[in-house]
Amino acid sequence: SMFNVLVMALDYLWIKKNDSNAKHARENLEKAIESCIVKGYLTPDAGGKLKTEDVTKYLERELKAYVK
Repeated sequence: SMFNVLVMALDYLWIKKNDSNAKHARENLEKAIESCIVKGYLTPDAGGKLKTEDVTKYLERELKAYVK
């Protein structure tokens, strides 16, 4: 859920400040979050068994793939 807060912050920058970089970052982060959920990379609070650090590392790898 902390990553969804980042999505909302990027939404604010995109909508209120007309920041196109925030729009692209938001889209990429949302795709990475969806990929994480679909592949089962979840922490215990979301029904998974991974540590927050492991999920964060996965999201980082996904985001790096999107910006290439």
